[in-house]
Amino acid sequence: MRGFLHVLATIVLVPYMVLAIAFLLLGHIVSSGSILAALDALLTQAVWLVPWGIIGFVVGIVLLAIFGAMPSTRLPAAICLTILGVGAMLVLLVMTSSPVDADALLFLLPCALALAGSAWIVRAERQARARSPDQARSS
Repeated sequence: MRGFLHVLATIVLVPYMVLAIAFLLLGHIVSSGSILAALDALLTQAVWLVPWGIIGFVVGIVLLAIFGAMPSTRLPAAICLTILGVGAMLVLLVMTSSPVDADALLFLLPCALALAGSAWIVRAERQARARSPDQARSS
């Protein structure tokens, strides 16, 4: 059950992480100053992002889902997913130009639920490992 919840939370958090990364890249490009500097920053980011960033992101997400499905690595994967979820949520809340309203909260609800699910997995895995290390691996 926890493995399925981890994979589901990973899938739910992917669009929010992509949006948060896009906001950070856009903020970096816009803060460069002039139009030429913005174009240079855009080109620099694109040259790095296209061959390595996208491949690395996809491989990282797949590995995170796989490690969360395996009982022996579920705790570190859930901790990583929780940290990524908190980071994405903070970026999306801080980088918005308008105050947070009901529409924004409704948009962030799946992210918050996935974040709560991954935090619950961390808590459950720690409790299971504290009870008996052999029993936690079998669940």
